[in-house]
Amino acid sequence: MTKKAYYDEPFIKEFTARVTSNIREGELSRVGLERTYFYPDSGGQPHDTGKMDGHDVVNVIVDGGEIYHLVDGDIGDGEVACRIDWDRRMDHMQQHTGQHILSQAIFKVIGKGSESLHIGRETSSIDIESGDIAPSQIDEIERVANGAVMEDLPIETYIVDSTKGLDLRKETCLDGDIRIVDIKGYDMTPCGGTHLDRTGKVGPIKILKWYRKGRYQRIEFVCGWRCIKTMQTNGTALQSLGNMLMVPVGEVYGKVEGIEEERRELIRRTKALEESLMEETARRLLDEAPTHRGMKVMHGVMENLPLVQHICKLATEDEGTVCLLASPAKKGAILTFGSSKGSGVDVSKILRETLDKLGGKGGGGQNYASGSCSDTADLSAVLEEAANGIKGN
Repeated sequence: MTKKAYYDEPFIKEFTARVTSNIREGELSRVGLERTYFYPDSGGQPHDTGKMDGHDVVNVIVDGGEIYHLVDGDIGDGEVACRIDWDRRMDHMQQHTGQHILSQAIFKVIGKGSESLHIGRETSSIDIESGDIAPSQIDEIERVANGAVMEDLPIETYIVDSTKGLDLRKETCLDGDIRIVDIKGYDMTPCGGTHLDRTGKVGPIKILKWYRKGRYQRIEFVCGWRCIKTMQTNGTALQSLGNMLMVPVGEVYGKVEGIEEERRELIRRTKALEESLMEETARRLLDEAPTHRGMKVMHGVMENLPLVQHICKLATEDEGTVCLLASPAKKGAILTFGSSKGSGVDVSKILRETLDKLGGKGGGGQNYASGSCSDTADLSAVLEEAANGIKGN
């Protein structure tokens, strides 16, 4: 059984260890060691990466209670030299220790315990069973959490055989040896991850957003260097936006809110104008359509599908009007036919006959029908033929 040395000395960056198993799996070697400082995927904390005899350690897993290192390349027997990707490990320890601090702050402020942790590539998240959380509560949670960071409290980890009598934030159903992470005077909880030895090393903690996720509230956050990087990125963007809008950073939200109201009003007005223009254009085109034996018959290909549809709908309301129109689409064309209710012209029948020639499909009623086809080579000619058939009746 591999010794989990990362529990005893989480700040070890390089070590040597004896290979106990080595199985080739495709391009990877599945390597077991007598002891390891590489942390495997567990409890919401991602695995470590690094090097083993110069080869990339791409994953660390637990299988049947044993820890295995998936290494890109051939690994020999005997002793191997290992180096942990320290930036990744430190980041994970900041996020995981920060989660303990933040979870206790959440418990202190709203009285809800954390159900799960996920450390992602850019942000981390905690799920809690709670109703809506007010912005003022989030502010207070951040204040309590960062207060614990600034106190630079010592953090200890140790094994107990029972949690009886311990003031735990989160109870456990585990029996036997239980690993406790103890932030002195602030938080105590069972946990199997790697952690820092003082709260000050966590760095600043910032909640980025919170939202409903099923029956949980999900709180996304960043700690330490992630927090600094996020605040730098957000700060630069906010300052640039303030410069663009020619207002101080604190007034950006109000300015953008006003611009958004103006935008919505412009959209409303534009839509009304478009509808008015479409109505006018459709009516004009229908009025200009040629008349044959008292029947207006309009046919052809037009680029504007909404206009085509509007023309055909107007045709159903007119007297003695038939429209056989088509519009180009990404794959072929869309056909829209309309006829006056008293015209006696069944456009659904004409559409079926037209689509039989063009290799398409569609349907509709006697006075309004639509369909699509992929073959457009003879589209104009087929529409003209259909129109001539109506004129000949």
